[in-house]
Amino acid sequence: MKEFIISLKNEPGALARVCKTLGDVGINMTTLYGEGSGENGKVIMITEDENTTEKVLRQGGFEFTTSEVMPLRIADRPGELAKQVYKLAYNKINIERIYLINKENGWVDLGMVVPDQKKAESALKG
Repeated sequence: MKEFIISLKNEPGALARVCKTLGDVGINMTTLYGEGSGENGKVIMITEDENTTEKVLRQGGFEFTTSEVMPLRIADRPGELAKQVYKLAYNKINIERIYLINKENGWVDLGMVVPDQKKAESALKG
């Protein structure tokens, strides 16, 4: 899974242009976060079609970077996320970003950006 971090001007319509560009070719977002500060803003998103998203953003002249997102499914109950992130902390693995992607039928699907996915996956199994 890949996240797209899109740099934007912090102005009315900036997010609308991104959404229209993706929507015009049928790309659906599964996760979205945005913020603005001063003159600059950014949008971080996960979509259902990474390859087309990348192509369309490039063609649209948007400035962006990508990062790999590690999926994690946990039981939907109090304290479960704490157990998992403590495993990462114990193994000195920093979480750069974490997303709630889906929540249904007693499960929560998350996505995390970590410096070393293999090390994180190993820590979570232990």
